[in-house]
Amino acid sequence: MIFDKKFGNPTPINHGCHPLCAAVDHISPGNKESGQQIICYDLNDLKGHLPHKIFKELKFTRSWNELMTQWRRQTETNNMDIIAFKNILKD
Repeated sequence: MIFDKKFGNPTPINHGCHPLCAAVDHISPGNKESGQQIICYDLNDLKGHLPHKIFKELKFTRSWNELMTQWRRQTETNNMDIIAFKNILKD
C-alpha cells in the first residue's frame, strides 16, 4: 500500500487516486461495532459498490482469488503503474 499523500489526490495527470493508496474503511458499513480497517483505495471503492453480504461471499470465489493474484503480481512487478491496476479491474 502507498501512504504518500500526493498519490491520494486525484488529478488528470495520474488518472485519479493511486489504486494502492491507503484508505480507512468500515469493515461493515453502517455497523459501528464492526470496526475499521486499512485497505487500498480501488479495492475499497469496489467493496463500496456491493452489499456487505455479497462482498463477504465473493471473497471465497475462484474469480476473486484470481483477481487478488493478479493484483499481487502487479504490485510486485510495478506498483506505480496505475493503468495496469485499472486494467486488472476491467477484465
